[in-house]
Amino acid sequence: MINGRTVLLALSLALVGTIHSPAFAGDDLELTAEELAGVQDLDHRFVDAYNRLDIDDFMDCLWKSPNLVVLLYDGTVFIGWDAVREVTESTFASLDSANVKIEEITYLRSGDAIMAVGTASYELQPKDGPLKKFTGRWTDFRRIEDGKWVYVSDHAQALAPQAP
Repeated sequence: MINGRTVLLALSLALVGTIHSPAFAGDDLELTAEELAGVQDLDHRFVDAYNRLDIDDFMDCLWKSPNLVVLLYDGTVFIGWDAVREVTESTFASLDSANVKIEEITYLRSGDAIMAVGTASYELQPKDGPLKKFTGRWTDFRRIEDGKWVYVSDHAQALAPQAP
């Protein structure tokens, strides 16, 4: 049985293996202009779909595979496109509105994928509760699948609120 710790360990080992891979051993980590435009477009489409609560456009940004891995802010692990769609549908259905904004992002090449680390601000208005505001930090891997950039793995974490 796969649990969250198993997936987290596997992702950690994959990252360690990637860092020590030949792609990081002196190769150019800079993205080409075409790659940068592609991954920035993916980020724009993802945030736009989230802010419109558009499940189809949101899911179009994710790898349509049973191997897609998403770790959410509460530590819950979802494996597979269908599982991620189910939780996203439930989340979007519980919201009146969303305002997500990428604050900063760094991209690095990792073999045939691009790793991104970033920070985003979230303002989520549930249908039955007060506005939720928080800042999140994430690490993701993205690559071209079927001719387009998609997220293949995402690990998000909410940052602790800053003291006033």
